[in-house]
Amino acid sequence: MEIKVLFFASYREKSGVRTDTFKISDGSNLKILIDQIIQKFPTLHSDPSKIVAAINEEFCDQTHVLSDGDIVALIPPVSGGA
Repeated sequence: MEIKVLFFASYREKSGVRTDTFKISDGSNLKILIDQIIQKFPTLHSDPSKIVAAINEEFCDQTHVLSDGDIVALIPPVSGGA
């Protein structure tokens, strides 16, 4: 399967790319994809379990099974306040 990954904000800065495509096995879940992303871009996050992602514009947990052609957006944590 081919999955398109979109990198936002600090993830874009750390990876140096806006998008990338990953090939994963049928039946793979989001955690497997995130592990591949971290392997390719190790500076993205020290704890892959903390990465938040949306699949086809819907937030999903890392157990979500991916489908060919899915678009995964990696959304970094937001900090700040008043």
